[in-house]
Amino acid sequence: MNLIQILNTNLAKRIYVAISSLIFLYLFEQNLQEQMISLLYLTCIILYSELLINTYNSYCSIIKKNIIFIFGCFYLLYGTIALQEILESNYIWQFLFSVFIIDTTSYICGNIIKGKKLAPQISPNKHISGAICGLIFGAIACKILVIDTLNISRGMTQDIILSIIFAIITQLGDLLVSYAKRILSIKDSSSLLGSHGGFWDRFDSIFASAIFTYFLMYLK
Repeated sequence: MNLIQILNTNLAKRIYVAISSLIFLYLFEQNLQEQMISLLYLTCIILYSELLINTYNSYCSIIKKNIIFIFGCFYLLYGTIALQEILESNYIWQFLFSVFIIDTTSYICGNIIKGKKLAPQISPNKHISGAICGLIFGAIACKILVIDTLNISRGMTQDIILSIIFAIITQLGDLLVSYAKRILSIKDSSSLLGSHGGFWDRFDSIFASAIFTYFLMYLK
């Protein structure tokens, strides 16, 4: 496999998009906070548009479409509020790096170790081995980058429990959006991001973990 082929793999795309985004946030979040909040709400509009178009065009029952649309709107609303709070509190890069570690380690380990599928009917490419690795590395990242940074340590036992919950919720957010896409019979939420799919395909786990982090911030 040559360098071009390596750079075009899904893993490489995940890594350089995430790293470049984290570097940008780390270097410029102080100076561009207001602009980034505006960008967050622009993203929210795009996410709402994807949700509306996909539920409207789906051939599933009207009841299922309405349930997904209503739940998606609440998920989008509270996820956006949580992300704005994290952004304004200057913890955004620590938070996103923790989510990136969970997504990446679960993806890498799942593809290397393989084994039994996690939820083949919902997300056929995910393995239990990947979920376990994402849980372990994600919990460590959450403890160091989120709990310690937020100064909400309540003792090692409680910190470990909260970190594990963070890692679980992050992966459940991914599965939740995947499940909704299966009901709507779509692979990607859109083609706006090319081979990365749509905005919901990138924000699936971020919103879930952001809402939980928003909760942790009020434990201080």
